[in-house]
Amino acid sequence: MRLRTSRFKVSFALALVVAMVCMGLLVSAPPARANHDTIAWSSAMQVAGATGFTDSYPAVVTDGHGYVYVFYPTENNAGLTTNVNVTKIQAVGAGGVPHVLFTTQVNDVSNVATNSIVSAAVDASGNLYVAWVRATPTLSDEIYVSKSADGGLTWNAAVRANAPNAAGDDSWPAMTVTPAGTIYVAWVQSWGAKDALSVSHSTDGGSSFGSWMNITTPAFVWSPAIASDAHGRVYVAYGGLQNGSSTHYDTNVTWSDDGVSWAPWQTLTDSQYSGFFPALAVDQHGVVHLAWFGVKGGDYTIRASMSDDRGATWSTPISLPSGTASGYVGYLATEGDTLMYVWSPFSATASAAIVSGDDGASWYPVEYFGSVVTYTNVAADQNGTFWASYANGAVIDLQWWAGPPSAPAVTSVAATGGNALIVTWTGAPEQNVAEYQVWRSGDGSTYQIVATASASTTSNADTGLANGTYWYKITAVNNQGAPSHDSNAASGVVGVTIAQLENEIANLQSQLNTANADLGSIQTQLNTLKGQMSGLQGNTTALQNQINKLQDQLNTLQGQQATQTMAYANLAFEIIVVVLLVVVLLNQMRRPKKPQLIMAQPGQAAPPKPEDDL
Repeated sequence: MRLRTSRFKVSFALALVVAMVCMGLLVSAPPARANHDTIAWSSAMQVAGATGFTDSYPAVVTDGHGYVYVFYPTENNAGLTTNVNVTKIQAVGAGGVPHVLFTTQVNDVSNVATNSIVSAAVDASGNLYVAWVRATPTLSDEIYVSKSADGGLTWNAAVRANAPNAAGDDSWPAMTVTPAGTIYVAWVQSWGAKDALSVSHSTDGGSSFGSWMNITTPAFVWSPAIASDAHGRVYVAYGGLQNGSSTHYDTNVTWSDDGVSWAPWQTLTDSQYSGFFPALAVDQHGVVHLAWFGVKGGDYTIRASMSDDRGATWSTPISLPSGTASGYVGYLATEGDTLMYVWSPFSATASAAIVSGDDGASWYPVEYFGSVVTYTNVAADQNGTFWASYANGAVIDLQWWAGPPSAPAVTSVAATGGNALIVTWTGAPEQNVAEYQVWRSGDGSTYQIVATASASTTSNADTGLANGTYWYKITAVNNQGAPSHDSNAASGVVGVTIAQLENEIANLQSQLNTANADLGSIQTQLNTLKGQMSGLQGNTTALQNQINKLQDQLNTLQGQQATQTMAYANLAFEIIVVVLLVVVLLNQMRRPKKPQLIMAQPGQAAPPKPEDDL
């Protein structure tokens, strides 16, 4: 009875402690420390522009090695001839600011490009690719791809991406490269009043393209977007007229693993919102993000959906913070847990951007940057810096937004056997992380920094701790002092816990039950034998001796049982004493601590004395 009563007290105390902890975590979780909305855009840097020429439609890529590339068509205002140029920028140049390294022509045959949209990509080896529109005398406009294997300094002969002798005009290229190096190009093929979305791909590093096909029924098709994930699946989206309608535009998406077989198209718009100018990006978790301009009567907004099962299903579209939303062609970029969508509003003289710091779960308000903008493109680098380039009149400008790092993830909080806990975490992916901050809480609510660790460190030993439970979170800080959001919280315990005592008591109770069960089984067997003996005919001396011997053994076992039961009773009493000591210790821990002496800092009022509250 005493043992069961003690178990009830321990169980109740354990439940009470767990309840208090859970209430603390749910009611007063600490706020996230990062605030992407306070990160300012840089001032504009001109990357291209010369008297007598017009630069437009920039495309931006980063190579993961500290370089930014801006591609754009340049038109000679006198001869109306066009070439595709690239400007290479060192992200951290002299004085710690971006620096233009050089500008060069991309197309090997001069004056054959058209003044229209270009698309660029970089593969895992750092090779650069750009898809552009070439005017030909016999077949009108075609899609060509140029490649550089030396960081943009020189360019190979351009290779046609569309089918040989393809009829009609080809325009609006969109390009992506898979991790395995397969290059995909999508574009709009037009003939007369009909359009189709076409694709092709290259498996030999851009030396040739094949598997040309139209993946839509001829209709009115606009603005293809394309992206690929870490496993090589390619996603394509476009905006076009709804079947049977001459006014309602839909945003549609499909995917392919080989560029030959394509999944059925999925329409993400509804009967209320038309959809224009889709943008695609795949984040670090493999989630596919799709955003587009939504139009409902006179209401313009940015609509967005995402797929966490590689395009099989898509979330219900939502409206993002849009500001002055109506505009021309938006683009998505992602790095770490930050996602950015940019566009050029018709009714504003600046580019617009909206940012999510949690992989698209929530978004900050619209921010504007730049001036006299007609077209904006964006890319992110390995440091979480987003680079946006736009046409400012006849020149190309570049601005950047150095966002905070991604949040780390605490993987364990382990006890060392002494008065210490070791916190281990997974670091942020950005390369400009300067340090990690270790935050500790004694109540799961209020956190304080207890240590800082270098960018190469992913664990910290917190020593000299009193017995109790402690919670930890980690933040990453980049070299500009911007902190990340908090990591997840994880807890550890120093000293013996009520849960451990509860488990020990349960083990001892199980051992006692087993011993009692064994003795009961022996008693049953002896009773059975006695019954069998009494049923025998005759009363021989040998049988009587056996009965007497068995009875003696039974008496001995019963005596052992009584002794063992007393031992277990003593052990149960000792456990009850330990539990009572734990309860006393917990009561002492709940008592208010003595006020700590807090020294006033220069220029601050002295802290109140304890007696002032009396």
